[in-house]
Amino acid sequence: MQYTTPTSARELRAIFNSYVLPRVHSGEYFALPLPPTEPAASSGQPSGTLSQTVIYMNGREMVAFAHQFVSADGETGASGLPDPKLVLFEGEWLSVGDPPKKARTAIRTTQPPSADP
Repeated sequence: MQYTTPTSARELRAIFNSYVLPRVHSGEYFALPLPPTEPAASSGQPSGTLSQTVIYMNGREMVAFAHQFVSADGETGASGLPDPKLVLFEGEWLSVGDPPKKARTAIRTTQPPSADP
């Protein structure tokens, strides 16, 4: 089952950075960070860095799903911005490849029921 419309990583980041993050900063959307975990050794992250999933909400509706590394000093790693994995834009879920299992579960639990019988 296809949950999302494929797009490029560059386009997904651009939409997330220009559409989701400004709404978080204005208070229209809110970020719901999940408890951080130890990153996989293969990630190459420095000691003390944590891996974290963040769900972005508009009321009770999920509008984006992202990942970030958080350094020991509390800073978001790499670009300083979360890495979007899934974004709801103009009524479509956009992702690069298959979204993570957590994101697919979140889509199913936040999508309104289908109008089809």
